[in-house]
Amino acid sequence: MFDHLAKGRFIFGISPGALASDAEALGIYDEDRNKLFGEAIDVILAIWERDPPYDIDFPGNRFKVSTARTYLAEFGRGIMYKPYQKPRPEIVGTVVAPHSQGVIAMGERDFHPLSANFLLPHWLPSHWANYAEGKRRAGLRASCADWRIARTIFVADDQRTAKSYGREDARSPYRFHWEKLLGNMMRAKRHVIFKRHEQEAGEFGEIVYAGMDWVDPALARRSMELMAQEVMPGLS
Repeated sequence: MFDHLAKGRFIFGISPGALASDAEALGIYDEDRNKLFGEAIDVILAIWERDPPYDIDFPGNRFKVSTARTYLAEFGRGIMYKPYQKPRPEIVGTVVAPHSQGVIAMGERDFHPLSANFLLPHWLPSHWANYAEGKRRAGLRASCADWRIARTIFVADDQRTAKSYGREDARSPYRFHWEKLLGNMMRAKRHVIFKRHEQEAGEFGEIVYAGMDWVDPALARRSMELMAQEVMPGLS
């Protein structure tokens, strides 16, 4: 539906997700969530590729899809409509762990990687190397244009504000986030961008702006305005 509403501007973002507490709440804490994730994607792609009535029953896959008993073409019943984009929308998967094996599978299946914003910069090249390996296994050549890197970004009109709200002020949502996530502010400082690019990453296609809660709405809004109007035009 989103793909049709957006007339092909939809990007399908995927991830195993489920933090430990979420997984327990959903009753999948003891499950192999990567396997569960893979099974779900296989079925989604099969629905997009096939015509109704569906008979999707992959060996070992817990998800079975059929509308054979209720399919009525003249009423549009039992039909799951295909995406606006042909053959499918771009699929982007998040990558978190250094030297991730999952990103190899993304390359093999022509999914595109998005490196998480909380990954330390020196691990970023490992994502590209594994993605390129996956494309090679599929007989394809990897394009850096398909690689996105998410970074925690705050842009201000002056250096003092950037440093204060970005990492020093006790009310900084960036500082709060990284202290809670990593428990070590010295490591977290490397994630908040103050320069135009990170040489450690190498060439990549897009940077994804990862913002934080609007403790100061004016600064948060101004950051996005500066990013769009001042920073990005200067990088192109």
